[in-house]
Amino acid sequence: SVTGEKTLPKIMQSLKGFTAREANKLLGHTGEQFWQPESYDRVVREGRLGNTVRYILMNPVHAGLVEDWRDWPGSYLSPNFLGIETLGLKPRM
Repeated sequence: SVTGEKTLPKIMQSLKGFTAREANKLLGHTGEQFWQPESYDRVVREGRLGNTVRYILMNPVHAGLVEDWRDWPGSYLSPNFLGIETLGLKPRM
């Protein structure tokens, strides 16, 4: 288990339930499905975390929502992230 008796699927169920309720409150929605029914879990292999971080940060850019990943309000990359230079990214200072 991840933390005591809680498994990762149970933690994700709780997290998705909470965020769906809060997001629907903000959006003024009731009784609407917020998350897609399936999940896509992946194990990040040793030495590949940087690629995964870059992929996630670049999603809004590839979707045409912003030109620079730092302009997406939900993006954050710690200036202490090891290997940031190898990602070709710079943190917001």
